[in-house]
Parts: sequence; structure tokens; C-alpha cells
Amino acid sequence: MDKNKDKFTLAKSFACAGKGVVSAFTTERNIRIHCCALFYVVRFSVFYDFTAGEKALLALAVGLVISAELLNTAVETVVDLVTQKHERLAGLAKDIAAGGVLVSAFSALAAGLFLFLEPATVKEILSYYLERPLHCALLGISVVLWLVVIFLPERKKNKREADK
Repeated sequence: MDKNKDKFTLAKSFACAGKGVVSAFTTERNIRIHCCALFYVVRFSVFYDFTAGEKALLALAVGLVISAELLNTAVETVVDLVTQKHERLAGLAKDIAAGGVLVSAFSALAAGLFLFLEPATVKEILSYYLERPLHCALLGISVVLWLVVIFLPERKKNKREADK
């Protein structure tokens, strides 16, 4: 019986974690921006002959940024739960958490630039899309769709905000 309880608890913890990711995606514009970047990293990585180590670096960089954004969202949520006033320490906690996201995003950007700014491959990607108007149009449509997703009105974060 304990094994079934452990499985349920594990399944429930995964469900709660998934709920947290979905909640952050629907309430936080920045996480949608990071997911957009992930989409294009995956899309354009097919043009590169990345080693297993380079693929691992990309996965870690993207995971670090999204994890940092989720933790930042958690910090902001807890601070807002504790106080709605503009208190110096509350603001400092939020700023420091946001700084963690900024540092991880710049690190991921640097890794991406090192891996993706290979002139011959960039030229190959441009040629690929210029020679395939349908693929170019689909890429353009994906950009428009991501912009819509990113700039959708944000869902209310909690009941207290909804009451305002």
C-alpha cells in the first residue's frame, strides 16, 4: 500500500509542478518571451551540427533561464502575499530575484551567440528561407503568433488582484 501512496504522491507533485509552469506561462510575459526564444533555438539548431556537449550546453542554458524566471515569479508572488505596500526590502527582494533572471539570460545569450553565430551556417539558413517562400512565410507566421502569445493580456495572478 505504501508503494501506491508514493506513486500518487509523486504523480501529484509532478501535477503541481506542471500547474505552476502553466500558471507562470499564463500570468508572466517574460516566461512567454523565454519560451519563444526556446522555440527558435530548437528551430534553428537543426541547421547546425552540434556536438552532444553543445546540445547539453543549450539545454542547460535554456533550462537555467526558465528556472530562474519561475523562481523569480515565486519570489514576487510571496512578496506580494506578504505585503502590497511599497516597502524597501520587498522591492529589494524582487529586484534581486529579477537580477538572477537577467544574469542567467545574459549567460544564455552569450552561449547562444558563440554557438549560433557561425557565418557559413547563418548564410545557409538565409539561403534556405529565401529559396523556400512557403517556409519563409511559415517562419513569419510563427513570429506573428509568438508576438500574439507574448503580448496577450495577462491573467489575474490571484484573487486579491482581481478584487482591486
